[in-house]
Amino acid sequence: MDWITVRPASGAGNETVTYSIARSTNTESNRTGTITIAGQTLTVTQATAPCTFSLSKLSEEVSAEASSGRTVKIMSGAPCTWDAISDADWITNISPPSGRGNATVTYSIAKNIGAAERTGTLSIGGKPYKVKQAGIVTGFETVSPVKIYPNPAKDFVTIDWTGKGAKCTSVKIVNQFGQILYETKNPGRTVQIPLKGFVAGLYFILLQEEEKTAVQKLIVND
Repeated sequence: MDWITVRPASGAGNETVTYSIARSTNTESNRTGTITIAGQTLTVTQATAPCTFSLSKLSEEVSAEASSGRTVKIMSGAPCTWDAISDADWITNISPPSGRGNATVTYSIAKNIGAAERTGTLSIGGKPYKVKQAGIVTGFETVSPVKIYPNPAKDFVTIDWTGKGAKCTSVKIVNQFGQILYETKNPGRTVQIPLKGFVAGLYFILLQEEEKTAVQKLIVND
């Protein structure tokens, strides 16, 4: 057996024989060999090699838009089997869903229609691969800053862009799931929004000007 090394190979009288075992790369079954010393046989059984995996990257950040054909590589020190599983329903089309040894895993991302970013995890060979997707907001340019007060708010919130900046075409307040709870079109330079019916928590104010959108966090207190 080339994976069992014996020292000394021969001798006379009383002697201690030592032997060494090489590392196994067999991940499917144990292997067995024998050592014969003066007509006596010693059987040696070696356990299977452990499966180890690594990923070419541990995370990725993507835009709010849908995308496909995204890839991550899995590497294994031996031809071990593995599964690729998503914990998020917006990470789909995982291919291949399982395999053996080294491979490239592809996946798709659904569009995020919510205001807030979201994070999902692909488990590939037991290794976590984090995917962070941005919300629908993309940035908003004005000459002067928009004032939102009070914030935190309770009964109402005021949005003021009376400076010589860009004019908003709509104002929305959405919750963390992207559900629109308030909307007004073509507001004036100042708008006061009643918060009756809003439960305490985190919301997002979306200010839209043409195709650009800004987001501001709004805290509503009891």
